[in-house]
Parts: sequence; structure tokens; C-alpha cells
Amino acid sequence: MTPDTYKRNPLPRYIWIGVIVLVAIFVLSFGVVYYRSISEKLASTASESLGELKSGIDDLKNLEAVRAEQKFKAAGGSFNQGVSELFFKLKFFFGAAGSAISDFKHFSNYGVAIAQEIGFLQDGIFNLALNHQGDKIMSSLKNIAEALAEIDSLGAALFSNDGELNYFSEDFADLYLPVKLNVESVKKFLDSLIGWLDVDSTRHIMVLLENPSEIRPGGGFLGSYADVSLNKGSIENIEIHDIND
Repeated sequence: MTPDTYKRNPLPRYIWIGVIVLVAIFVLSFGVVYYRSISEKLASTASESLGELKSGIDDLKNLEAVRAEQKFKAAGGSFNQGVSELFFKLKFFFGAAGSAISDFKHFSNYGVAIAQEIGFLQDGIFNLALNHQGDKIMSSLKNIAEALAEIDSLGAALFSNDGELNYFSEDFADLYLPVKLNVESVKKFLDSLIGWLDVDSTRHIMVLLENPSEIRPGGGFLGSYADVSLNKGSIENIEIHDIND
């Protein structure tokens, strides 16, 4: 038989099946090991992020805007490592865990936004009000209210007993009720304040003025008061009156 007429016999079918099975087992084993590796690393960073998140919420309660912003950035940044970036590329295969990471980063970003708005108001609210820039105050308050609404929505998906973050740690569920109660109470107050300020008519605030040199149980002698006129966050007028008027 010449080389031109020689033909190699095809491999038996059972050998091809065996090769395919071995390759499938290898790929599946690699996927399982890879999945566990990423899950363990994410569980570790989730625990670290939870601590930063709790600390940031406490700072917001105390109106420590700068510190709160730093904590929220640190909490969201924990998921911004290389393993997280790779995880996002494959999040289709990881189901709700990928959504949890994405939603947690959004939650942290909204926390940063709230801290920044509070810092903005702390630094300039009086100057803005006195210089007839109440529209900026109103805009900032509305931004905070909108961010709180997003946090409330994300909080239910993330931190409840059956929330997405329980994939990493059950400790996240302990954060759900305190966050929800705080968000709801602050948002209710903000909605009322914005509704009260955002009208065409002038609003009046009475500020009681005490004289600390004449000690009284309330702190000092109440001898006068200020009538502050507001229009959509801007101070239009301030009148001082004697308490006897």
C-alpha cells in the first residue's frame, strides 16, 4: 500500500466520548474551585464592608459628614478589588450574588451622596439663605430625600432576612431594621420640611432669644424673639420684637 492510498483508521467512538467526559469534568471541577475561591474572598471583604457601613451610618446620625463620606467610600471600595472586577464579568453564572455586589456599591454611593449634601448644607446653609439662594438649599434637601428613597428600596433587597447579602454573611440581616427605621424617620421629616418650605407663600419661624446673664431654669431670661421670614429656603426678613409686644 502506497502512502497516497494509506488512510488512518478513525478513533473508536467510545474514546471520543471518554475524552469529552474528561474535559467536562475538568471544566466543572475548575469552575467549582474558582467559585468557592471567589465566594470566600467576597465573604471576607463583605465582613469588612459591613463594619465600615455601620460606622458610616453612625457618623451620619452624629452629622459627621466628612467621616461618614469616607466610611461609605471605604465600604463600597472593598468590592472594587480585582476579584470583584472578575466576579462582575462572570456574574451571570453567580446569580443573585452578582446583584448583591452591584446593589451594595449603589447603596454605598447613595450614602456618599447624602454625606456630601449634608456637608454642603453644614458649610453654607446660612450664607445661602441670607444671600437669597434658597433654591440651592431646596435642591440639596430634595437630593437627600431622593437618595434616602433609593437606600430604603435597596436596603430591603440587601439586608432583609432573605436579602441578597445573606449570601455572604447573615450579619447583614441585623443591619436591616435599624437602617429602615432611621431612613423612614429622616425621610418623613425631610418630606414634611420640603413640603413646608416649597410653597409660594412666605413662611415664618419664631426664634426665642434668651439673656444668659439673667439665669432662668430654661437657660436665661426670655426677653425678646426674632421673626424670620422665609421664601423657598431664602431669608427675606428678620425682625426682632420685645417679648411683651
